[in-house]
Amino acid sequence: MKIGDLKVCRFDRNEFGQFLGSATVTYEKPKDATQAINEYNGAYLDDKVLTVEFDNIVALVKKPMTSMSGKSEGMKAQRPRSGHGKG
Repeated sequence: MKIGDLKVCRFDRNEFGQFLGSATVTYEKPKDATQAINEYNGAYLDDKVLTVEFDNIVALVKKPMTSMSGKSEGMKAQRPRSGHGKG
């Protein structure tokens, strides 16, 4: 049974190219990942029990900066500081 569209499917291998028994799958939609976990965690494949869970990676989301008027101004760049100063 197919669940959603995949962004990435990577099989984990050691330095000799041997399969380590794990893989990372990234879905286009988070709800599809949740469905895959519910469907396949604890299921059997080749007489082995699958463990399917969310990865520990945290996604970083950039929020646009807004002006006092409430209009989005996008990301603001800062000028690099020179190395001159007191000290």
